[in-house]
Amino acid sequence: MPYLFLIAATIFLIPSNLFLKFGVNTAYVHGLLVDYLLPKFSASDIPIVLLFVLWAKEILRKKKWQKLKKPSLETAVLAGCIAFLFGRQFFTEKPFAAVWFFIKLTEIVFFVIFLVTHRKLLQSKIIHWTLYATLLFQSLLAIFQFHTQHSLFPNYIFLGEPNLSHPLFLAKASFGGVEKILPYGTTAHPNILAGFLALGVILFLQKNRSPKFFFLCTPIFYALYLTQSLSAWLSLLIGLTILFCFPKKIPHILQKIFLPIFLFVLFFATPFFIHIFAQKYPDDPSLTRRDELNQAAISMIVVNPIVGVGLNNFTAQLENYHPTQEILRFVQPAHNVGLLSLAETGLLGVIIVYLVIKKQKLSIRLLLSMTVVLPIACLDHYLLTEQTGLLLATIFFLQFMKD
Repeated sequence: MPYLFLIAATIFLIPSNLFLKFGVNTAYVHGLLVDYLLPKFSASDIPIVLLFVLWAKEILRKKKWQKLKKPSLETAVLAGCIAFLFGRQFFTEKPFAAVWFFIKLTEIVFFVIFLVTHRKLLQSKIIHWTLYATLLFQSLLAIFQFHTQHSLFPNYIFLGEPNLSHPLFLAKASFGGVEKILPYGTTAHPNILAGFLALGVILFLQKNRSPKFFFLCTPIFYALYLTQSLSAWLSLLIGLTILFCFPKKIPHILQKIFLPIFLFVLFFATPFFIHIFAQKYPDDPSLTRRDELNQAAISMIVVNPIVGVGLNNFTAQLENYHPTQEILRFVQPAHNVGLLSLAETGLLGVIIVYLVIKKQKLSIRLLLSMTVVLPIACLDHYLLTEQTGLLLATIFFLQFMKD
């Protein structure tokens, strides 16, 4: 029961942007405070750390470490690569940010291992309805924010809800010719809220496919519309198509050859198409900024092909590879998880990912899960750079692959 409570608490806190920051002096780049370089202890870390404490007691009590097998050569190589990756982070532009991010990734890995070794917990009705309650809560808050154009509470005191009373740096869109602030929920950006709603509602409907449950999701769909997030809507449409239209039996050639190749090509072809459209529509800041960040990532990969520029160091190195002419400096990670990962970890990161996937094998459910998140991974970065995104991806993959 304590495990269930802590997992439920973690799920409820996934979209929370409430955190404790430290090491602020290490997060400046040429006088600009970069949020992505700030070491943070998030609200969602609290139940995860408590869960790890209980898990450690369970392992010690049952003496599970005595049952561990001798690692294979492949596992030893993977461990060596990870150790080398860790050591590399001390020799980056921002070593504190790099090492802290490595620790965060390690936390996520152990969280995944815990959930895999306690598979039945995620299938509990308590977890299922906690997810729905979180989706509904975030949706109603988002709807309130949009129609009132202000926060429920100011200054991040409510689960990290941003203060919408200062619209200068907030995301906006035109509705009926009127510019309005987009809803944030308790996340750091409307796109992150949209991603959580889209992937979360797919998981909810995965277990409840009757029309009455679609009706229960009406506020979620409306809030998702208000975010105006194209990538989240694409992921939602792909996910619903897989749930309701995809055949149960997939031809072997499609599973083993065509689908992996399609995902790989589309994933890395997206920056090419963004570049073309950015040239065609130079007045669209969403396209041009994404293209500039992608070009900077490619430059980093070319110059640092083996070990990259270091974990979480893209923003620290950005202006060295792509000086901006904008009055307001736009310092963000590349909006493509693949390019961002390659820029920060290089070939070493590719080897680690390959060894991890090889151990899990390319099952059809894993490939379909990748297909669902593909639009978000190709057009944004938060699945890798934000605590919300890392936990969202973790829960989504583990749940969606179980269908």
